[in-house]
Amino acid sequence: MISVTIPTRNSARTIARCLESVRRQVTDDEVELLVIDGDSTDDTVGIALNAGARVISHPGALLGARRRGFLESRGAVIVLLDSDQVLRPNALQRACDAISDGAAMVVLGERVWSPRTIVDLLSDMDKRLLEFDITAQLDPRRGVFLPRVFRRDVLAAGFNAIPTSIDDQCIARDHAIIYWECFKANDSVRFLPDCVWHIEPAGVASLWRKEYRWGWSTRELVSTGMYSDLIRDKTRRREINRRAPVRLRLASLGFLSLKAPAYFAGYFLGHHTFVSSKTS
Repeated sequence: MISVTIPTRNSARTIARCLESVRRQVTDDEVELLVIDGDSTDDTVGIALNAGARVISHPGALLGARRRGFLESRGAVIVLLDSDQVLRPNALQRACDAISDGAAMVVLGERVWSPRTIVDLLSDMDKRLLEFDITAQLDPRRGVFLPRVFRRDVLAAGFNAIPTSIDDQCIARDHAIIYWECFKANDSVRFLPDCVWHIEPAGVASLWRKEYRWGWSTRELVSTGMYSDLIRDKTRRREINRRAPVRLRLASLGFLSLKAPAYFAGYFLGHHTFVSSKTS
């Protein structure tokens, strides 16, 4: 049994495509779909129910939603998917094969879904750059990659190590915290390329809203005093692989420079009432 857990809030634009991508590669007997919804006001819940997902109401923040999804799941393999991610054919089978071969966690390599705008294209080139230095990006403290597929016992060890007191305060860095605690329990992690299409913000305004949210939510996490070293490492300037093509390196620098002002504005000036979502 594979359990796919997906936190949502007002995710109607993407959730149908996400759920369909799961259904296309596994049978009902092989998978359970768990949508952990944070009081959506659009048609997210209806779409999820029509797709055969079990919907669990959880109005808290993202880390708490991920923990709730895990606690409600039954699978031996747990997938932490986002509502704006689309699995490519055979992604789950490849991940389960990697787990069977001894991996405790699996990173699903991703690209941007149908990039058309400058923001999309820069984001896609940034993702391509990361794959030129896979070993470094798998580092749970300094790297960018995050596992999506976990052996159940390893994910359980990770959640057991994370204080529940931060569940309703942690949006940004939630997945990085999960990875860090799981890695301390079992450091066997594998990277699989070409597994996910990510529906990223296509315009500057939507990108800035997302980064602003990450900024203020990071500050809220910092205020708890928890995981301060991990947060510091994650916010350091990323090292650029000199072996990668120059055009990818320049695109990555441009993309990170585009995101940075909104993130730091959120961190130093933002407040959570600016954004209506705690789980999307």
